[in-house]
Amino acid sequence: MTNSIRSPFVSHSKEFSLIHKYFNLPAIQRSNSPYTNLGIGDDCALLEIPNDTLIAISTDTLVEHRHFLVNTDPADIAYKAFMVSISDLAAMGATPRWVSLALTLPRLDDLWLNRFSLQLFKLLDAYDMQLIGGDTTKGPLAITLTVQGTLPKDTALKRSNAKDGDAIFLSGTIGNSALGLKMITDVLNDEINIHHVEQDLVSQRNLILDTFLPIHHIDIAKPQSEHVTASNLNKNHTNDLGWMINWLKGSYLYPKAQVELGLAIREIANSAIDISDGLASDLNHICASSGLSANVILDSLPISQTFKSVYEKRNINHTKEELFSLALSGGDDYQLCFTVDNGLKDDIVILGKQLNIPLTCIGNMKKSNVAEVCYFHDGDKYELILSGFDHFSS
Repeated sequence: MTNSIRSPFVSHSKEFSLIHKYFNLPAIQRSNSPYTNLGIGDDCALLEIPNDTLIAISTDTLVEHRHFLVNTDPADIAYKAFMVSISDLAAMGATPRWVSLALTLPRLDDLWLNRFSLQLFKLLDAYDMQLIGGDTTKGPLAITLTVQGTLPKDTALKRSNAKDGDAIFLSGTIGNSALGLKMITDVLNDEINIHHVEQDLVSQRNLILDTFLPIHHIDIAKPQSEHVTASNLNKNHTNDLGWMINWLKGSYLYPKAQVELGLAIREIANSAIDISDGLASDLNHICASSGLSANVILDSLPISQTFKSVYEKRNINHTKEELFSLALSGGDDYQLCFTVDNGLKDDIVILGKQLNIPLTCIGNMKKSNVAEVCYFHDGDKYELILSGFDHFSS
C-alpha cells in the first residue's frame, strides 16, 4: 500500500484525477496536522513522533453482505467503517490522528464515491484526523481502514493490565445494536426475503435518521454532542413500538466510538476493550490476556428499557437466559469495557456524570485457575451458553 490512492479502473493520468477529486481535499486535510511531515500524494506518508509518544495502530475491514447490506447508503458505510475503526483507538486511550483507506469496488460510480468520500472527510474533520494514504482495486465491495493515534508512553489501556480485585465498568447500554439488526433483517420471521429487507432499509433510512440522530449526534457527520440515558430516552416513547424499533435500528447502523471516554480514563483505568463482538467474547479477551477471571452480576448489566420492551413484545415466550444471551453476545455495541482499582469506583461514577455518559459497574476481576467470565444471578453462579460474533461463521 502506498500513501497515494491508486486505482486499477483508470489510466495513470486519470488515477490522480480520481485521488484529487474524491480523496485529497486540501481544505480539510490539514497540512499542518501534528506530527505529519508528509501526507497523501507520495510513495509513503512521513510522520514525526516525539520520543515520549506511542503510536496506536489498528485495522478493520468491512465487507458487503457480511458487515452491511446491499444498497446501504455509501455515507452510512463510510460512517460505520470510520466509527468501528476509531473505536479501537478509544479502547487504547489514544487520540485519533491518521487514517489510510483501502477501497475495493465492483465498478467506478461517481455518485457512490462522492457520497462516501464526503462523509469520510466530514468525520475526519470532526475528529481532527488526516487521510494519509491508501489504495483502490476492483472486486466485491469492501472497505479497509487503518487508523493511527497517539498517546503518552506508559498510559496505554492494555488488556493484560487488569488487576485482581479491579472493578469492571461498562459504558452506555448493550444489546441495542444486536436487536436492531434483528429488526432490520427480521430474523424472527423465517419467511423474510433478504432482497426486500435491503430495499426496505433504503426507504426507511430517513425515518431512522430522524428518530436516532437528533438524540445521538449533531448530524450524521459530527461527534456526539450529548448523551441521553436509557431512562430519559424512554420516558416519552415507552409505548411507541415503531419509534423504539427505529431507535434500535439506528443503534446498529450508527454506532458511536467512545473516544472522549477513552481519553478520560487513560490515566485512571488499568485495562480496556471496545465491545465489538459482544461483551461475553470481548471481556473474555481481558481475562485471557491478564490471566484473571471476571465475575459479572447479570442484574447489573446496563440493558435499555427500549431493548427489553421490544424484545418482550417480539418474543412472547422469551426466557431471561435468551434476553441475556442476545445482550451479551450480539456485538456491534462499540461501548467501552474497562477495569479500575476497586477504590476508584466512586471516581468513575463522578467521571461518568461529568461526561454525561452512563458508566455501570458490572462486577470484579478475580484470581482464578481458569481465565474465564463467570456470571452470577441472585448470588448464585448462573450458567449461560454464550458466544461472541464469529467472523467466519456462515
